Amino acid sequence: MPESQFSRASKIDDQALIRLVFAFAQGLSIPAAARTAEVTEKTARQHYIALRDRLLKPKFNQWHGLHRTLPDVAATEEELVLKSQFLTVLAACYGNATCYRNYTAGNRKSRLCSSCPIGAVWVDQERIEEALSLVDVVHAFYKLLHIRGEKRTEPTVLFMKRLVHTVSVTTARANSKALPGGMFLPTDQTPLSVGVLLDTLLTELAENPL
Repeated sequence: MPESQFSRASKIDDQALIRLVFAFAQGLSIPAAARTAEVTEKTARQHYIALRDRLLKPKFNQWHGLHRTLPDVAATEEELVLKSQFLTVLAACYGNATCYRNYTAGNRKSRLCSSCPIGAVWVDQERIEEALSLVDVVHAFYKLLHIRGEKRTEPTVLFMKRLVHTVSVTTARANSKALPGGMFLPTDQTPLSVGVLLDTLLTELAENPL
């Protein structure tokens, strides 16, 4: 295997890795990404998790804007505390996957269960619905990806990473023109597009290989 410019320990060649990065940038499922890159689903999943961590770097803020979640808080220290509390509450709700599955399967009428931390923190119905919607979007995206449990990661950190991933890909897709088959052009340089996210990820990997 020739030396890779994107990975120090990769067992796949750069062409396969680029295909995986492109699949990641447009939100393809793990099975689809594996077929596209001609690698195993285990390898595709490992690369998706590694690429997701790169989205936490400042250069990717433009896709997810997590740093702008609470723009009205002036003090940096207070903002960080509030963000942490906000994510902790959402993560606790997200962790109750059984509640989500029962609701989507039609086994319960209300999305908000009696023990949900979101209902304990907020009383404004609009705010509650927004929070639940955010949690459910992450659930739906990770179901689409075929990525299930990650037990070794602390729940709040895991939810934060999955939220950043979900919003980043959603933003990229929203700023791209899909081809008739639903795929996207890697050469599209529209701001925040899938093509730009692909290029930014590849530049990041060239500078800091996996």
